[in-house]
Amino acid sequence: MPPELRLLRSPQLTKNPAGQETVNGIATTRYAVDESLPEGHATGSLWLSRDGIPMRLDGSFTASNGKISTVRWELSHVRTGPQPAALFEAPQGFSKLPPEAIAPLLGLKIKSASH
Repeated sequence: MPPELRLLRSPQLTKNPAGQETVNGIATTRYAVDESLPEGHATGSLWLSRDGIPMRLDGSFTASNGKISTVRWELSHVRTGPQPAALFEAPQGFSKLPPEAIAPLLGLKIKSASH
């Protein structure tokens, strides 16, 4: 995943609510996005459900080198609720890894349990 997508984890995204809308049957709050990162600048709108599910994104990202990327995506057929445990089992022939194993691939740093 590109490092720019860390913007979606930013609490700053919810500072500019721009109304309530329903996206594919899910009640959402639309937020105006106008955020700068070291990598560039993002503008557009983000629709979040009450549970924090990003239901729709429509905007653009201008990288620090001037390259502009536009993005529009939308979730559909979303159902919230308990998930069957089998969804989280490793398929046959695969091995389970601890969460710490994927963190470097996503650019994350996980605190040690001893801290």
